[in-house]
This record gives sequence, C-alpha cells and structure tokens, in this order.
Amino acid sequence: MTITDAKNILTGSENSATQYLRQSMGLNLSKEMQPIVNKALANAGVIQAYNHIIKRYDHIPFAKDVKTNLNAYVIEKAMDGIFFYVGQEEAAIRNNPAKRTTDLLKKVFSYQ
Repeated sequence: MTITDAKNILTGSENSATQYLRQSMGLNLSKEMQPIVNKALANAGVIQAYNHIIKRYDHIPFAKDVKTNLNAYVIEKAMDGIFFYVGQEEAAIRNNPAKRTTDLLKKVFSYQ
C-alpha cells in the first residue's frame, strides 16, 4: 500500500477501504476459494445436475451454445456478497464512532 492509497482510503467514499481490499486481494481470495467452492458444488450435486441439464439443452434445435463456468460464477457472486457486507461494516465504522471498537480503528478514523 502506498501513501497515496492510504490517503485515498482515509478521505474516500464510505467503502474505499473495501474497494482497495477487493482490488488488491480479490484475485488471491478467489483462487483460494476455488477448491472449496468446487468441492461444495460437487458434494451438493450441483455440477452433476447442471451437466445433465446442459446435455438435454444441447439437443434443442437452434438453441444458443451455453458456455458457463459454474465454479467461476459462484465465486464471483460469493465475492460480491463478501465485499458487500465488508463495505457495509466499513461504512458503519466511518459513520458511527461507537463502532470503532479498537484503538487502531479509533486512531485511523479520527483523521477523517
């Protein structure tokens, strides 16, 4: 993180730290999630059900080709959800001093 990044986070929008976190760590987090999501989808039978539906869909005349990476889609939506709630918490911390429960949060957000 650069000094400019820190300044932009401190003076930025209600979720600027969350945006920075997603930008800087999002790719690594999604890579870490891949095997977990893949295993969960397989254990729940989602992949098998999806493959069965696609085989039937492929027999429909004139239907457009479906190219969907189910694992990537689920990870994308999970990341959206994670960062949505992190952003909400960040906004609450910025807007409500009572939410600044640690010395670090109190110090950092006293400068805004």
